Amino acid sequence: MKIIKKCLVCEKEFGVVKSRERQTTCSRVCSGLHQWKDSQDRKEKMSSDMSKLASTRTGEKNAFYGKTHSDKTLEIISKKSASKFEDAEFTEKYRKTMTDRGHWRKKEDVPPYTVYAKNSDWIQKMWDIVDIGCLLLTEHGVFNTRTNRSGVVRDHIYGRKNGFQNDVYYEIMRHPANCQIITHRENVSKAQKGRNCDSSISLEELFYRIENYSEPWIEQDECIALINKYRSGIKLNIME
Repeated sequence: MKIIKKCLVCEKEFGVVKSRERQTTCSRVCSGLHQWKDSQDRKEKMSSDMSKLASTRTGEKNAFYGKTHSDKTLEIISKKSASKFEDAEFTEKYRKTMTDRGHWRKKEDVPPYTVYAKNSDWIQKMWDIVDIGCLLLTEHGVFNTRTNRSGVVRDHIYGRKNGFQNDVYYEIMRHPANCQIITHRENVSKAQKGRNCDSSISLEELFYRIENYSEPWIEQDECIALINKYRSGIKLNIME
């Protein structure tokens, strides 16, 4: 039985199944508009807060005024900063702080697909692991919006839209056997074609590729277990 909700953008009523009850908009168009507006609001709030903060930390009264960090010091600062987020307690406190200040959305307000796409993203760089499209990487280099718009990107062979629709586990989606290197232009074209063109292989083909993957992978055993679990009828519950 579907749950009736009202779209936050167009206020049109729409129905969702229980596993999608966090959905707040009726279509991809409304979802995009909602995320854009929410993003703009948060950027303006953050900009205002940072301006106030900067006014109290800049100027000649600041002990660091006119000084700069060395490259070595910046590297140390970067590593220490990144290591903080390996602590689950710190990460949760940081999220709460950013949410309370209005810079981040509350977990319950984040669209389910956004959560799914983030958790299904690559956990390693992949450039030195993936075979499919490696020649394109040599020819075009990595895509960059400013310096290399003809470059390549990492792409899910079995797409995240289909993975979300079919409740496929995150670990399966981010396995190297599901990664290929394609040009940014091709990736944009693929996205514009919609959900029906999101994947170039079937889910069962992806399972077969993972099961026969011979290179070392940190989540290999976990992926095999999740494939068996999925085939037995136990799928991902994004609400958990």
